[in-house]
Amino acid sequence: MSRRVTARICESITVAMATVLPSSVRNSISKAAPPEWDIVEYFDRPPSFAEAPYGYATLVPETSMEPRYHPGEIIYVQPDKPVAAGAYVFVQLRTKTAGERHPMLIRRLAKKTRAKIVLQQFNPEKLFDVAVDDLICMHRIVGSGE
Repeated sequence: MSRRVTARICESITVAMATVLPSSVRNSISKAAPPEWDIVEYFDRPPSFAEAPYGYATLVPETSMEPRYHPGEIIYVQPDKPVAAGAYVFVQLRTKTAGERHPMLIRRLAKKTRAKIVLQQFNPEKLFDVAVDDLICMHRIVGSGE
């Protein structure tokens, strides 16, 4: 599966809070959005997203990444940007049960191997492993705002 297709699948499943779209397409997209998109609101596309056709935004849902990210804060994600150790990432995991919502995480990538990734959360401080086979996607967070 190509990177672009993976990004599209991940976006259509995981953009649980909001999608960053140019204001010129808001009306047509909201009518045509797939039913699995849970669009809460639209944001103006920041200038850094001018060359990011698959960029999206979501809202931080909880406190596990404080003090870096806070609940309700907007994070901007670019699926086409490379991800390396030290980057902050938006991760979607496979579920064990059909019909269950896919878990989504905002974490710092501590380590990446062929078999697993190691993610870091800040609150409480914790490292944990995720098998690569359990990943649907891992996209780089490139910014945040209110």
